Amino acid sequence: MSMNKLLLLGDEAIAQGAIDAGLSGVYAYPGTPSTEIMEYVQASKQAAELGIHRQWSANEKTAMEAAIGMSTCLLQPPWLFSR
Repeated sequence: MSMNKLLLLGDEAIAQGAIDAGLSGVYAYPGTPSTEIMEYVQASKQAAELGIHRQWSANEKTAMEAAIGMSTCLLQPPWLFSR
């Protein structure tokens, strides 16, 4: 098993760790303190290859509703960070 070393900022490390842990989807709204996490996941080639659902929402309420909708469709919610 080959391990690649990456030099990441804190938010990038959180995002990469979530991807590596099997994240199903990520929902966020612009202006949130975790904006950089969403931007990293959206730009990630690995996330695209794994089919991780990524969606910007208008606000906190719609982000939560989208995450709940995903979880009711038999996918695990993003806050569990597992597939």
